[in-house]
Amino acid sequence: MKKLVVILISAFIFFPLNHARAVEIVSYSLLVERDYNAFMVLFQTKDSGVIGRIIQLGGYQFFRDIHGNKWDRVITTISPAVADGSSYEEYFRQRYIINKINFVFNVVGSDEHLSFASAEATNVIKGYISQKREFSFSSLAFKDGKAEKWVSHSFYPVKTISDLITWSENNSYTFCQSLKKKIFNEVRNLEFKTENLKKILQSHGLFCDQNNDLVKTKISENEYASKTNGANTLISASSGTGFSVSSLGHVITNHHVIDGCQNVKIHFDGKSIPARVVTFDPQNDLALLKGDFRPSTVLSMSNQSPELLQDVYVAGYPFGRKVSTGVKVTKGIISSLTGIGNNFSQIQIDAALQPGNSGGPILDDRGNVVGVAVAKLDIKKVLKNYGVLPENTNFGIKTSVVRSILESSGVSLRSATRSSISKSTLGKIIAAGTYYLSCWMTMAHIEKIKSRKVIFQNLN
Repeated sequence: MKKLVVILISAFIFFPLNHARAVEIVSYSLLVERDYNAFMVLFQTKDSGVIGRIIQLGGYQFFRDIHGNKWDRVITTISPAVADGSSYEEYFRQRYIINKINFVFNVVGSDEHLSFASAEATNVIKGYISQKREFSFSSLAFKDGKAEKWVSHSFYPVKTISDLITWSENNSYTFCQSLKKKIFNEVRNLEFKTENLKKILQSHGLFCDQNNDLVKTKISENEYASKTNGANTLISASSGTGFSVSSLGHVITNHHVIDGCQNVKIHFDGKSIPARVVTFDPQNDLALLKGDFRPSTVLSMSNQSPELLQDVYVAGYPFGRKVSTGVKVTKGIISSLTGIGNNFSQIQIDAALQPGNSGGPILDDRGNVVGVAVAKLDIKKVLKNYGVLPENTNFGIKTSVVRSILESSGVSLRSATRSSISKSTLGKIIAAGTYYLSCWMTMAHIEKIKSRKVIFQNLN
């Protein structure tokens, strides 16, 4: 496979195959990934060639595992996207194996870029664009004759203002961040027939504000900024806890910690690091974040099932930073292997939990995570229904559930610690791998959601 280097600079791509030459980009088509965390661009060059690029926002490890490593063989296919619960017959019937394709993988800031050159691939993709059909772009890597790694993205063509709005409503942050890319405001889009997508939005009374939120208004962007007069300024409104799960800045927390937040920050080593939501699971109350930093400690996931009476340690930041800025740890046992209503995805613990502990790790005595702190019984409801105050009845999400969300997002897990460690070592692991998370919102947004989210006052 020939070496391919692709560097996007304004409206030009330097694209050496046999020799270095500058290729002028004259137009492009835009496609967005099903989960709205990545997008694909097909660049049309002046010499009638087509070059593709996928930008994975926030540094997922999907492409890193395949195209950032050496394999014996990599097969790339393009196929109809298979909807959840539907038959795979259409996929196998219509999948197209790309025989000739050159890739180059690189990391730009916190984003992963995968560029490709293939007349086969781009022609197939253009067919899906013309039909406005969703498709899957997949790679399968082989080692010693065995299939070892599989990654796949499903993309949908962005051809109408409704497509843009749907993207913005599902993930306004990545949408607005994407529209800041120079290519979208300097080169002609084939579907919208314009050199400036922002103007398309503005003609429909839409624009991205300073917080990367899509604003719908009949007045201009400048008038809006003047009329809001600071009401659109973000403030720290609530907090929670998270913990490191990868060396690339992935952090696990509860979904309810980041739900409704316009920005989330990870506080690490004296710095406030902007976080992006990679994925979330409201049903199990989990969220995976990604920050542009390299943690000094990565917590390992236990590979053992939890046991009754097992000693556990809960780490977090109860009551935000009002009490003190350091991490707090409480000790207890696993008192039940199920949660409320026989919820088998949870455990019950007697270690103390307070507001702000949510999303923190529950660890065994070897420093392995056995659960994620999630909830305590509502004192008022228990007192009303049973006439007693609940004591030491708190809950955590089992590590098996956490593993699922990490593996489905392509996050490589650190091996569990099998040997015993000292209390001093355990304390250092907890302090280095557990983070204070702050949730930032505008006052207008706080008013909208305060009925469903606990808001702390005067957080730092």
